[in-house]
Amino acid sequence: MNILIVEDDRLQATNLKILLNRLFEGTITIVHRGAEVTTICETHPVDLMFCDIDLPDINGVNLLSNLAESARPKGVVILSAMSQYVVEITYNMCLSAGYGFVRALTKPISHQQLNQIFNEFKQYTLEEQVVSLPILMGRDEISTAFEQGWFL
Repeated sequence: MNILIVEDDRLQATNLKILLNRLFEGTITIVHRGAEVTTICETHPVDLMFCDIDLPDINGVNLLSNLAESARPKGVVILSAMSQYVVEITYNMCLSAGYGFVRALTKPISHQQLNQIFNEFKQYTLEEQVVSLPILMGRDEISTAFEQGWFL
């Protein structure tokens, strides 16, 4: 699993990385500026992005809404020390923009909160895999299906 942490506060980013390392084995990349996100997402597919709303060069809302659909992570977790109202607006924007898995955390972040999000994300990715499996049928199977009345 590839995780991207977008957090300008180096202490918060390091703490989040330590907590995440306790939950899974995979790649965790930290960036401190929003300008770096597009390049990373385009060159290394990101499964789950933890994104601060208040970045020095761009706000998280603009960053997430302007990220090309082909470069978007499978899931995004919004991070903020701001009011719950701002977090809810960002959360709803992400859903409207088509992000499939969206969660929000207010700082400080606990191990228990991350564990819950990871469990939810694992479930989401499993369900996504099941839904996206193609059903392939050849000409003979289709003929048999019609002959046997499999299509109702």
